[in-house]
Amino acid sequence: DRSAAGLRDRSVLRFDRDAVTRVVFAPDAGGAPVEVRRSAGGADAGTVEAWTVTAPESGPVKQWKMSSVLWALSSLKAPAPASDAPRDWSRVGLGDRARRVQLYGADGALLAELAIGSAVKGAADRVYARGNKPGLFEIETAKLTELPTRVDDVIERTATSADAGAPSP
Repeated sequence: DRSAAGLRDRSVLRFDRDAVTRVVFAPDAGGAPVEVRRSAGGADAGTVEAWTVTAPESGPVKQWKMSSVLWALSSLKAPAPASDAPRDWSRVGLGDRARRVQLYGADGALLAELAIGSAVKGAADRVYARGNKPGLFEIETAKLTELPTRVDDVIERTATSADAGAPSP
């Protein structure tokens, strides 16, 4: 037996994973954002998803990374329903310089945005978050480990030609 509050949807974001064509990962404190784009064709054409890092440098994305990130975001749930929105989002670390993940569609429209704030007092394993659903959420930090914070988290680095000729140890 559950109460009405216990039955409320605890999802933080609502979006169609197949509609996402660009993702921007903005670290906290205004660091350089990492931008990733899906190539034309992608999941809709029945081909393997082809993602490319476009900023702050260019290169291929680790094969598994973006599908893992999109799945993690689409299934992100808070342990409890959202509380009322605070009057001042910056008091919980959700101001303009908060860490963010922004998901865009083919037409350039923002599909969803996750802002990650400061640690919840008394719960070291949780942070405040704001999604595209109303209210203030508390999210377990373990659920956010897939989200990149720097370009090296997503870009596929290949061996240079100098490394190719070197003998293996």
